[in-house]
Parts: sequence; C-alpha cells; structure tokens
Amino acid sequence: MISFVWLVIAFYVWVWKRRNQLSVPAIGALIATTTMLCHDLIDVSLYSTVWLPLMFVPIGLTVASTGHPKVRRSYNIWNRQRVIGTFIAIILGLVLGRNLIIPAWYTNLGSISQTRLELSQYKFPDKLVEYTRRNANYSKIEPYFRKALAVDPANVSANQRLAMIKLEHEDYAGAVKLLETAYTRDSKDPTTLQMLGVAYLGGGRLDEAYTFWSQLPDAPEKLESDAWIRFETRGDKARAYQARKLKAKIMAERKIKQ
Repeated sequence: MISFVWLVIAFYVWVWKRRNQLSVPAIGALIATTTMLCHDLIDVSLYSTVWLPLMFVPIGLTVASTGHPKVRRSYNIWNRQRVIGTFIAIILGLVLGRNLIIPAWYTNLGSISQTRLELSQYKFPDKLVEYTRRNANYSKIEPYFRKALAVDPANVSANQRLAMIKLEHEDYAGAVKLLETAYTRDSKDPTTLQMLGVAYLGGGRLDEAYTFWSQLPDAPEKLESDAWIRFETRGDKARAYQARKLKAKIMAERKIKQ
C-alpha cells in the first residue's frame, strides 16, 4: 500500500512538473489514470485488486509520450485532417452503436430520475424504497425505460427497473415477463435471479421461485428480508409464510450438502 501510494503521488508530481510538455496521448492517458483511481476509491475495487496491472498501462503511456517531439508533432490536436477524422469516427460510432448508446442513455436518465424520487422520501426503517414504490408516481419515469426497451428489448437494467415497480404494485405476471426477458440477456445476474424468485413466489409459482432463489448464496437472508418487507407489511401472511418455508428448504438442503 505504501509503495502504491508513493507511486501515485510521484506520478502526479512528475506530470505536474512537465504539464507544458504533455502530448495529446499523454493527456488522454492521464485522464484514464485519474478516472480509474477515482472509480476505484469511491465505487468498486477493481483496478487495485483484480485488474491492478491495467492501471499501470495509462501511467506508462503518459510517461512514455510526454515531451517526445515526434509524438507531439504526430498528434497535433489542431491538425485539420485529424479533427475531421475524429468527427467522422464519432458520427460512425453513434450510428453503428445506436442499439447500445440510445438504450443506455434512456436507461440512465430513468435510473437517475427513479433514484431521486425514491431517495427523496427514504427514511430507515419507516420509509424504505419498497414502501415508496407502492405509492409513488412513476408516470414521468417509466417512459425512459420503455424508450430503451423499444430499441433494445432485452436491456437488463431497463427491464429490472420496470419490474421493481411492478413487484411493489403486486403485478407479478408483468414483472415475470420483464425479468424473463432480462434473463435471456444475462442468466447469471444476481438481481435478475432474486427478482424472478420474488415474482414467481408472489405469483404462487413456488417451484420456479425455488429454482432461482437456490442459485443465490445469500438466499436465506434475502428471503427473510422479503418475507417482512414485501409481504408482512402488506398483511400478506400467506406469502410471507411461503417465503420462510422456501428459506428453510434451501437452508436444509445446503446443510445436507455440507
């Protein structure tokens, strides 16, 4: 850790001293290094654990391309041909990547709007997100996800987000339809597996519910949580009982395997 912190500090000190010599590739690599570092510190531990060597690549590129006259000349940012080429590449990327960019854009807009709405009313433990979804107005938010699905019907995030809302409105059949579509795109996504388990459980399809719940390592804990939050708070003791029964079955089977 000490060596890594020293390296990061030394790198940025080195860059600062040569800030007037940075070429375009050096600037790009510097941005990439900073993005990786910030992402790793505040979001997920990727670049400092599993993918640590990846972080050294942009550091090396920054150092290698700084102050080199040939590199600086060949990557003159104001070169007319280079600017035109970059513009054409961006346009082609937008056209060819339409099925990826547009769904991602609308899904992100919808996710941000949904999160703002739900967290604005959140208060633990009295006003959980699940409680908010039962009465919140999503009329301006759902269209974002539907626009994403119009271009990419199997978009995992858009299907999951719409299914979350349907689950809290007890539209289990509607949630199943959305989640089964997401499942065709990514059959290992733990969120999809859990939500499918909830949707099947809510719809009384216990065998299917078991199929998906049994794939989750923390199924017993989540089933206990869902038994209370999703069902008992509604006065649905029958489904809460089924959730706990499913929990006991999974725990018993795992104990036998051990």
